[in-house]
Amino acid sequence: MKISLHPAAEDDIEEAAAFYEKTGSPALAAKFVAEFKRVSQLLLEFPGFGSPRSRGRKGFR
Repeated sequence: MKISLHPAAEDDIEEAAAFYEKTGSPALAAKFVAEFKRVSQLLLEFPGFGSPRSRGRKGFR
């Protein structure tokens, strides 16, 4: 399966990467994009990851 982003979301990612490159470094921008891709892949593999639950596990809040 492949991730499909809304054009506005793509713009947001590009703007964030440009900001990190300008205020940080090109390496920081690359890390941001790599992390976005990594988490996107996790969501493909585990679609329930981070989903809200009506009741938490006992002992966790």
